[in-house]
Amino acid sequence: MGTDTEQADNRNGTGWPPHLRLRKHADYQRVYAAAARKQHSREMSFFFARRDRIPTRRLHPDEASPGADGPRIGLTVPKALGKAHDRNRIKRRMRAAVALHAGELGGLAVDVILHPRRTVLDLDWDKLQREVRDVFRTVRRGYDAPVAPAGNRPRSRHKPAKAAANSATPAANLRPPNQAMPAVKASV
Repeated sequence: MGTDTEQADNRNGTGWPPHLRLRKHADYQRVYAAAARKQHSREMSFFFARRDRIPTRRLHPDEASPGADGPRIGLTVPKALGKAHDRNRIKRRMRAAVALHAGELGGLAVDVILHPRRTVLDLDWDKLQREVRDVFRTVRRGYDAPVAPAGNRPRSRHKPAKAAANSATPAANLRPPNQAMPAVKASV
């Protein structure tokens, strides 16, 4: 099945603590909306957003936990990655790697969502750990980076739309909209 390291989960108390998890669909949606863009690493994609920049929701008293100020990590493994037993194995491996390297995020108030690729299923355990550690280090660097004001953010890589199509047309070629086109004589 898997190595002892991969089997680290909450059954033996060494896994990913509940206060480090993103649980609610609404929390995932807030991170997607607040994240600057989707980030990529070799074996996974990820989103992250500082919690002080995410619109908040009021927590139910049962949700309040002592670690609520620290990082929260969510995991998504869609059906496209394989059958249920494959997806479950991907999740177990990811949870174990996250539990080992969540300390990289320290006490940051950040929400992170990881989207592993199917290659995580057969990836060497050391490489998977290194990948998760590198993602968390990238999140830490991004957390500390200043955010540009909304007006100064870089535009998308697509060209901006032109202001008006007729703005470059010379005034001599313009005609009133109710006037018919002049007849053109055909040369014989």
